[in-house]
Amino acid sequence: MDCFTLRVGPENLSEVRRHASVMMAELGLEQSIRDHVLLAVDEAVQNIVRYGYRPEELPGRIALSAWRENGDLLVEMRDYALPFDLGDIKPRPWDPARPGGLGLKLIHAAMDEVIYSHAPNGEGNLLRMRKRLE
Repeated sequence: MDCFTLRVGPENLSEVRRHASVMMAELGLEQSIRDHVLLAVDEAVQNIVRYGYRPEELPGRIALSAWRENGDLLVEMRDYALPFDLGDIKPRPWDPARPGGLGLKLIHAAMDEVIYSHAPNGEGNLLRMRKRLE
């Protein structure tokens, strides 16, 4: 399992993408699969920075892990923000006149399984994503 932890804020989202890209390459993923996974990771990190951490808590921490298991790629992201109401995670209806709001739709379109939960010890939130490779 490959893992890294970064301090994240609006100013260093490209650093997260760079680290995640290296991680996916080291796992030997085809470029098209890497592109899908990086899209999901990027959208998730942006949501964590925008909605998970309060402005005074930025930069926040995110731990990203990825590994292969039974022909699938598993990606786990953990933040250390306050646990959120899992019932609040819903993509809003798409409105071409209103910018943004596509992050959750893109995450679900890029990955085969997406599961949100709270961290086991109550500190933060977990996002587990699965991409079938076979």
